[in-house]
Amino acid sequence: MKRTATFLLGLTRAALCGALLLPTACGDHDKLPEAGPVGAGGDSGDSKAPTDPASLRVEFEELALDGEPSFITDFVFYPGSETDFMTLDKSGKLQRYRLGEQSAELVSSAQVAGVYDRLDCGAISLAFEPDFAEGNYLYVGTCVSQTHSEILRLDLDEELNAVEGSEVSVLRVGSASATRPWHNVGSIGFEPGGVMWALFGEKVRGAPAQDLSDSLGKLVRIVPSREPGLGGAEPASDNPLLDAPNADPTVYALGLRSPFRGTRDSRGFYWVGDVGSDFFEEVNVVRQPLDNLGWPDQEGPCAECGETRAPAFYWQHKGTP
Repeated sequence: MKRTATFLLGLTRAALCGALLLPTACGDHDKLPEAGPVGAGGDSGDSKAPTDPASLRVEFEELALDGEPSFITDFVFYPGSETDFMTLDKSGKLQRYRLGEQSAELVSSAQVAGVYDRLDCGAISLAFEPDFAEGNYLYVGTCVSQTHSEILRLDLDEELNAVEGSEVSVLRVGSASATRPWHNVGSIGFEPGGVMWALFGEKVRGAPAQDLSDSLGKLVRIVPSREPGLGGAEPASDNPLLDAPNADPTVYALGLRSPFRGTRDSRGFYWVGDVGSDFFEEVNVVRQPLDNLGWPDQEGPCAECGETRAPAFYWQHKGTP
C-alpha cells in the first residue's frame, strides 16, 4: 500500500521555517530581525510578514510513501545522505525510506518501546548521532507518561536500521505534579562537537519555566553517553550554570511554555517556536546563555522587557482584542 504524503526535500531547518512561514529565520543574515508581528494565515492579525530579498524560498513536493505512514511528527535525513531518511510517528513507529524519482521506498520499520501517546503526548522528535564514528545511534524525544518526557537512544545495526528493544534513557524531564499530558519534549538536535540541545515545555505548571533548578520550560544542552547499552548524559562543559549552587547544570535558556519545534542556525543561535496561551504565538531567538524568553511572566510583545528577550516574531490569536 502507498499513501501520499508531503515532504520537503531539504534540510529540516528549512522545514521548520516553511512551517512557520518565516523564511528570514533561515538565511545567514548578519543582522537578526527586531521583535515584531508576522502574518500567519487566517488566525493572524492585520500585520504583514517581513520581506527580505535574501530570504530562503521554501518549496514542497508530494511523494508517494510505502508503508501507510500516519501522524508523522518528525523526519530527518541520514548524515551525509540525500536519499535515505527516517520518519517518526506519534505512536513511536520509525520508518526508514529511500527516495526515488516520484516516490520513497520503505526500507525498514521499527517500534520505539514505552511511548505514551495520549492527547498532545507521543513520540515527537528525532536526531541521528552526527558522527557514526562515535556509535551507530538514533535519538528519539518522546513522552513516556503523562508526567514525564525522555530522550531515548536506540542502536542502529550494520545497515543503519533501527534496532527494536535497544532503547536506553539519555535524559528524563518532567514533574510528578503534572495533571495533563501537555507541554512536553520538543525538538532535539546536535551541535558541532557532539553536544545535544533539546527543548522542554513546562508541563502546564508555569513557574518551573523560571526556576533555574528545574529543566522544565528550558533549552538544555547535554553530552549523551555513547557507551553501548548505557544511557545517561553530562551537561555540556560550557553551560552557564555548571558551578551555580542549587541550579540545573543542563540549563542554557529559560522561560519557555510549549516549544514544540526549534532549530540551531550556523551562528549558534537557537530559533524556538513556542506555542502561546491566551493571546500570542511566538518565535524566539536564543542568542546567548541564560536568555530569558519570558514565560509565564510575559507573552507576546513587551514595551519594557527588562531582562526578558522579546520574541523575534509574534502573532495574535484570532479574536484577541
